[in-house]
Amino acid sequence: MPAAKQAPGLGRGRGRGRGRGRGRGRGSKANDTDKQKRKAGHIAEGYEKAGAPPGEAQARAWATVNARDGGGRKPGGSGRKRNGEGARS
Repeated sequence: MPAAKQAPGLGRGRGRGRGRGRGRGRGSKANDTDKQKRKAGHIAEGYEKAGAPPGEAQARAWATVNARDGGGRKPGGSGRKRNGEGARS
């Protein structure tokens, strides 16, 4: 019996270019506020105390900060809405 054909791209591992030893470092930290950097540092310390390796603790901390704050600085100033709601809903 011939083997069942698989759709192209399936079963080849997860993601592209991950085997090069660089990790997932996407996105510049230049647009993060000082407050976000402090938050990430405190959160990373907590993950390290819980037993996570330092690199993973940093990655998890930034993921947490970005999820809570929506990433770095954005254009729009104080009038920017947080969750896409317009002034006239």
